[in-house]
Amino acid sequence: MSTPPPRTHLAILGGPAVWSLPKEGMATSPYIVLNHPGACDAPGEWQLNRETGELKIIPFATENLARAEIVAPALQQLVAAQGDAEAGRYVEYVSFKGLAFQHAGWDLPPEGFSTPQAACKLGGSLEFRAARHCTLNGCEIAHVDRYGAYFDADSSYNTIQQCHFHDLGGGGVRLGDPDRPKSFDRVASHNRVDNNFIHDGGHTNPGATGIFLAYS
Repeated sequence: MSTPPPRTHLAILGGPAVWSLPKEGMATSPYIVLNHPGACDAPGEWQLNRETGELKIIPFATENLARAEIVAPALQQLVAAQGDAEAGRYVEYVSFKGLAFQHAGWDLPPEGFSTPQAACKLGGSLEFRAARHCTLNGCEIAHVDRYGAYFDADSSYNTIQQCHFHDLGGGGVRLGDPDRPKSFDRVASHNRVDNNFIHDGGHTNPGATGIFLAYS
């Protein structure tokens, strides 16, 4: 958000937007303001003052903060596997089985974040680029603020099976990229998403989907 003119009570968005605001045919557009002190006024809400380190929480009637467990994520990603398809160097035969991946954040970039439908530009808390024959089997991915798992357009022959994705800022699984691939061999192919339980998502990016496939 750009610096607003003084005493005007105007908020000026500084970053680019995929869609016009308000959208064509709509009188107004819905929006969300995060971490504003004046908006923390109902049970279940909280606000962090990063300058003082003070955390304000309004608990639900059934909650007791004296016994509450509060977790602040220290990482943006829990797994970042990076290959190089152009150089022919792939991340291969990496397998995770029966592990719990929990608590990862996502900081909004200074220019903001605008994406077409399904939050299709949002990365993954478990992210694989140029990966082949990698496996997520029987894992839990929870309390994360992006897509749970993302395999890019250069990733093929990977398997995500019997995993539990929940409490997600984005969606569950994202395969491929929405931009037209440079060539046929730069298409995410032969990936398997099988018998996963995906629910309770879209908390930060409500447009995100359970499973997003693009050129896959």
